[in-house]
Amino acid sequence: SILNNCSRHNSISDFNNSMKTISVKNENFSLFFQNVDGNKTNFDSFAVNVHRLQHKFSVIGLAETNTVPENKNLFNLDGYTSYYQDINPTKFKGTGVALYI
Repeated sequence: SILNNCSRHNSISDFNNSMKTISVKNENFSLFFQNVDGNKTNFDSFAVNVHRLQHKFSVIGLAETNTVPENKNLFNLDGYTSYYQDINPTKFKGTGVALYI
């Protein structure tokens, strides 16, 4: 099955070491997903960690951004274009998703 080629990494160094031992090129499709639990408080540390991963993912997905599309320019990742979905207006937290492609 396709899941046989998936792997989980418990640390940034674990991920980077694994990428050195396998033949993964930046033109291969790769996906990174994280529940960011609020861009306002957590995006900067998220962006630093993505940069430390030393891999350009095809797509990065974020959940619980708590950010409206009008504010997406406040949360940039070099080399990516962002697409934000509107947050649920009836919820204060735990809403909104984004894709970086």
